Amino acid sequence: MDGFSATKPAQDAKVDVTSEAARRYRTHLEKRQDRIARSVGTTARRHYAVTTSAFSADLTATQVVRLKATSAVASVAPDVLHRATDDRVSTDFLRLSGRKGLWSALGGAEAAGRGIVVGDIDTGVWPESDSLDAAPLRTHRPPASDPYRPYRSGTTTVMRKADGNTFTGACQTGERFDADDCNQKVISARYFGKTWLDTVPEANRADYVSPRDGQGHGTHTATTAAGNFGVRASVDGRDLGTVSGVAPGAKIAVYKALWESKDGSQSGGMTSVSVPQRHGSRRLRLRRGGQRGPR
Repeated sequence: MDGFSATKPAQDAKVDVTSEAARRYRTHLEKRQDRIARSVGTTARRHYAVTTSAFSADLTATQVVRLKATSAVASVAPDVLHRATDDRVSTDFLRLSGRKGLWSALGGAEAAGRGIVVGDIDTGVWPESDSLDAAPLRTHRPPASDPYRPYRSGTTTVMRKADGNTFTGACQTGERFDADDCNQKVISARYFGKTWLDTVPEANRADYVSPRDGQGHGTHTATTAAGNFGVRASVDGRDLGTVSGVAPGAKIAVYKALWESKDGSQSGGMTSVSVPQRHGSRRLRLRRGGQRGPR
């Protein structure tokens, strides 16, 4: 613009809003905004002159119409109240809920994920979580009307999957964890930590020698992926409303490979137990010390 020095910054540099050139051009824009406001009989309450050229003002309906008809005005927008996004209801943000959401397209939230087993390699699971509550595992095969219902065959959990394959797992017992802690949501739970237990002295351990979650991270990730629908949640007595997993109809297989130490310096898991190892030509197995278990 004639009479004004350029204010555009050099490449990879930030605009300098404190420079004399920027100050002069900003003053020019604000005076222009004042003139436009006065032309319709109002006063600019606030000026914007860095990333855009605009002003705010109290306007009557007639003044709005007159401003919209002014050639120098690109648009007139109402000043509205904006609320912080409710991040407790991330299912809305992910467009899972609602009449046009993904859950509705799949037949409802409880059906979303049916026939799928989510494998969670993490810090284990807290089976008492309401997000994991489900009926006990039964010992008879499911009927044709409910083909994906898991069941127990001896000590093995069996579930037909939606892709036509069959999942098999086990509920490994240990410290504060027994076979009944698995159910029709958590259909398998195992722990892999011999190397970590051999490395970390007992005095620095803050965990359970079992699939039970001693840190909380594994329970959080498992329930985020496949926790029950519409569970009431609270932390330290604070009501957080209802929470849901992304795929409430899916089942969960827990593989505890990460562990918690008292001082935090040795929290985590060893590579040898957290990396799947190919066994033969068809199946992946996880190492647990000298033993192998189906994944």
